[in-house]
Amino acid sequence: MIRGLWQTLEAVATGHRPAAVLAEWRHLADGDMPMLGGFLRPTQRLAGDYPCLSAPDCGCRHELEQVDEVRWIARCQCGIGDCPATWLTPGDLIIHELDAAAFGCEVARTLGFGVVENTAVIHAAPGIWPVGTYAVTRSPVYFGVFPREAELLANIEGLVSARPEPFILLSPTAGLRSATVDSVLARNHCGFVPLSTCIAGDERGKLRATISIEPVLKRFASVLSGARGIAPVLERIHREIAAVRDDRRNLSAAKLRLEQMHGEGLFAFARHIDQEAREQFMAVMAGGDVAKAARELGIKDSTLRSKLGKWSQRGKAYAALAEIIRWRKSIKGQAGMEFAKRVASGGERDMDFPALIRDVIEELETLAPEDWEERCGSLANVLRKAVS
Repeated sequence: MIRGLWQTLEAVATGHRPAAVLAEWRHLADGDMPMLGGFLRPTQRLAGDYPCLSAPDCGCRHELEQVDEVRWIARCQCGIGDCPATWLTPGDLIIHELDAAAFGCEVARTLGFGVVENTAVIHAAPGIWPVGTYAVTRSPVYFGVFPREAELLANIEGLVSARPEPFILLSPTAGLRSATVDSVLARNHCGFVPLSTCIAGDERGKLRATISIEPVLKRFASVLSGARGIAPVLERIHREIAAVRDDRRNLSAAKLRLEQMHGEGLFAFARHIDQEAREQFMAVMAGGDVAKAARELGIKDSTLRSKLGKWSQRGKAYAALAEIIRWRKSIKGQAGMEFAKRVASGGERDMDFPALIRDVIEELETLAPEDWEERCGSLANVLRKAVS
């Protein structure tokens, strides 16, 4: 039998927000109900059936029958248990929803996370709310409740697509975690905290932390610092530019522009591109046209053109690849060619896509200093269109 705060949230999470009649909330949450009471909001919806409140319960939903304007009766139809009929009023049938944003913020505060001002749900992830920040890595913290693994995965993937930065997800239990869920989280360097292991209620019915989640946060920070992201690449870019710069060049404006582009997240799309698309992209960059790239890859010209033509339908990350190719052609340069040649020849098996950006910048150094701002600006514009 389900009992307690965290199992109750998942048991009544039939939509984007946990919702049930008050009797069911009380029946399932049992002694944890005081922790929920301040976060339940009545809706305008009435229940279409009623839970079995017998002990033990029969496990089915009881059928509702309206007797008159002010009375309803709930009857068991399964015949398994000895469930008495329940007389109800319209008020008993009002569905109460969890104020997930407010509750999630309270949970985040209990665990020591920083506050967040905007708790509006994200369109691409309707079951997830921003509830805090992890100051050490400046990472967002989200709270979500899901009825099944499929909904959990869909919301994580939607969130990653809308806001491609590592995050920490707070969830009632670890019951929906699987190898697939863990793989998606690990691929995007995200953390997961099952609240049933670290939060309970005190004698006043208030949330309290039962154990420290510092080990989980340290692992998250360690993975994040070790992840091969765009920021370390930009740092190397700046060091290499400084090493070859002479008195005739003033690259401060360009470096500032690159930092702005990074800050806008214009390079973050690189994390979401599969290896096949990377190989095709590098081959086109190295060969200079699709025909040469197809020969290099050992596939038909028409096959490669078909695959490239579908990039625009595969999302913003793939659209950004096409835009970089168009941008490179538009400036009539060879930006990224040396790295692309190494990839095409098998000399760069690591597929370090951010290194392409480094090569782009290195080769743009051959331009006159006064052209830097214009070139960086044009790259920013095409990427912004592709990833916005």
